[in-house]
Amino acid sequence: MDEERHRARIGSTVHDLRRETPRSASAAPGQRTGTHPAGLRGLGVDNGSTKSYDYVRGHSERLVSADFIAPGEEITVDYDSGALEDVAMPDGSTLRLRKLDEDYDPRDRIQALTQVQRSAEAGEVVTGLLYMDADAADCHDVLGTPTAPLNALDESVLCPGAEALAGVNAQLR
Repeated sequence: MDEERHRARIGSTVHDLRRETPRSASAAPGQRTGTHPAGLRGLGVDNGSTKSYDYVRGHSERLVSADFIAPGEEITVDYDSGALEDVAMPDGSTLRLRKLDEDYDPRDRIQALTQVQRSAEAGEVVTGLLYMDADAADCHDVLGTPTAPLNALDESVLCPGAEALAGVNAQLR
């Protein structure tokens, strides 16, 4: 019982509260864990573990550089309904675009999903109006936004006060 009081389990790490540095549950007896940069000891910071904070921070790799778009000429394409058009991209790759047929019905949700799936399997990107829900409510009607542009509204409308905020918060509880 006394031994249980001095031991604590946090995650997969067993801590002996009488020791200065806890021992990892996966570590060999006598092996100590590293110290976390924030001063936390033994919380999954086993220097030999691939799941430790230090390991992950040291082995982080950027997979996609999505924050840079090289400047270049605008690419425009005009092609007939149902046609497939190969577009040469600046990086040397080819983008295969297929325009929807004229008899395509954008109100059929299942057809839209099927079209996207089939195009992806064929290595193509389908273009055109894929889906439209004719019964959908307008976003402004749903949200109750004013018809005037927000930059034309005065402060009393944009910031109605503490009572209005309390009412909104009460509705969300």
